[in-house]
Amino acid sequence: MADITIFNGQVNGTPGNDVFRTTVGLSNFSVNAGSGNDQFVADVSHLAGVTWEVLGVETFTFFGSRETIFFSSFGSFPKTIDFSGVSSLALATIRDGFLTNTVIGGPLTAAGFSSSLTSTATLQTMDFNTGVAVLNRTNGETVAFNSSALPVFFLIDGVNSSTTGSAANNAVHVAHGVHTFNGGAGVDSVAIRFETMGAQIGQFQVLSRPDDTLTITNPTAARPFSVEAGSVERVQFIDGQGAFVRTLAFDTGAGENAGSAYRVYQAAFDRTPDNDGLKFWIDRADGGTSLIDIAAGFVASAEFQSIYGANPTSAQFVGRLYQNVLGREGEAGGVAFWTNELNTGARSQAQVLADFAESPENVVGVAPAIDGGIVLL
Repeated sequence: MADITIFNGQVNGTPGNDVFRTTVGLSNFSVNAGSGNDQFVADVSHLAGVTWEVLGVETFTFFGSRETIFFSSFGSFPKTIDFSGVSSLALATIRDGFLTNTVIGGPLTAAGFSSSLTSTATLQTMDFNTGVAVLNRTNGETVAFNSSALPVFFLIDGVNSSTTGSAANNAVHVAHGVHTFNGGAGVDSVAIRFETMGAQIGQFQVLSRPDDTLTITNPTAARPFSVEAGSVERVQFIDGQGAFVRTLAFDTGAGENAGSAYRVYQAAFDRTPDNDGLKFWIDRADGGTSLIDIAAGFVASAEFQSIYGANPTSAQFVGRLYQNVLGREGEAGGVAFWTNELNTGARSQAQVLADFAESPENVVGVAPAIDGGIVLL
């Protein structure tokens, strides 16, 4: 077996089993491995900005860290592509040219398939629980992608898809095609690449149902497009530069991130939340910040103190909550209960604010403003 270090230019293998290794300083190289059971081993940082081609290799092994998009074409015979040694990789996109390849993912931010032959690609399936994605094509060729940590899956424009979510926060980025996505637990998203489709945001219709399902269509589309989604909390729109320009949040019920952030924001300041502030706090909720900690951030703010006073008594604080949150005078028993909770230290001001915001009375009162989704720009 020969162990061969790759330098710029043409690199040829031996008739036996070879291992080809990258090094620093590469700009343009081509490997022709020849016969044998050959392996290509690369630090992904060595490939940044490099033009490269590798032929006749059965196993590709990548390691290292690279915060950028990684595109590669691995040829047209069965092989294994292993990213499990990569510590940070923004996006691994595996291009067409497959027969039956197995792609083992590492801790990727995202992964997807790219195909210049979309007419031969019929269905993409993705299961976030197992981390396995499969691209099927009409001629029987497939590619399987397996990642242990895959929160985002990019779909080929024009190819149908079926995706199953996990307990984590999962997302699929879609364009033309007929798509289904069962998000499962977590805060899950469907992101529409509208400029890829040559469409405007206003052309899409999003129907949200009480049974936690969504249908997304574009009646003006010249090519088929629809999304049937269940347990999906967000619908996002992505422009041609990859920027999120609009989000519709449908997780508006009691205890759900977007709705809870909206209600506690409105409860704290007695006003409709502003776009940027609400996006900030929903982001924090999505990241695991508790509602009480969010409420504590409001309580410590200058705006909150201008409304409730810098050092109100417990009775004053409770009275203002009734007026600002529920829009009424407090009943004697309720006022006594909440005042005692504060006086005894059983609950902090932040806890009481959060409790008022998520009370059944306030959830019902705020519902007309947000049940159809919260629009974030």
